[in-house]
Amino acid sequence: MKKYYLIILSTIDEYIAYVLNFVMWRVRVILRLLVVYFLWSAIFSGNKTVFGYQQNEILTYILLTPLISSLITGSKSDIGSEIHQGNLANYLLRPLSVFKYWLTKDLADKLLNITFSIIELSVLVLLLKPDLYWQSNLQNLFLFTLSLVLSLILYFFLNNSLGFLAFWTADYWGPRFLVLVIQEFLAGGIFPLDILPRPLFIFSLVTPFPYLSYFPLSIYLGKHDLIFTMAGIGITCFWIFFFYQLSFWLWRRGLRKFSAEGR
Repeated sequence: MKKYYLIILSTIDEYIAYVLNFVMWRVRVILRLLVVYFLWSAIFSGNKTVFGYQQNEILTYILLTPLISSLITGSKSDIGSEIHQGNLANYLLRPLSVFKYWLTKDLADKLLNITFSIIELSVLVLLLKPDLYWQSNLQNLFLFTLSLVLSLILYFFLNNSLGFLAFWTADYWGPRFLVLVIQEFLAGGIFPLDILPRPLFIFSLVTPFPYLSYFPLSIYLGKHDLIFTMAGIGITCFWIFFFYQLSFWLWRRGLRKFSAEGR
């Protein structure tokens, strides 16, 4: 366990070494949040309900989105770069599990990001004083927490699968960027997906992306019944299994081709 604790400390040291990059990233997140927040505030001007959402529900959704993103997708780990530059050879020679190393590093990244997200969100709530929605149903809170844990696991294996493409091509950022663009839209980071036309909303639900942000938040807001929620958890588990199998398959196949290029 000590070696993984040291990995967490080294990850924190990396952030300290490149503190300006981290600060600029956090500023970008805050500015994006403020733009979306005031946009929705303007949309609700003079309206009690828009797209089936009350103002306190949509503002809660918007303010919690960066918090959820920090927990689920907030990581600067670049597995593809490690493979392409040959740094993977260093990890293969060490007495540790490469997957556990990446998972520990990923959790350390997210711990820092979510800590700053909580601080930023607290300051914004104090300054803006929005009318927020507070969930008190214990069942919804439990399912919300469960969905967050599943989303975290899902994104870990999804991210690994994309990174392992670097075993075969130096242009792994191409498909990765395409997936990130699709993810930004279908994860519901800007607006709740259920305001989309019904066919497009149904289509989005069969992809893995809504379960990275929209789905946990919709559970917290109590927007769907138990049957819909359990179906969503089932689909999340399916995608976890799919990307778990895919990532290990790509890993085994990729190691056969790996030649420590750059070393």
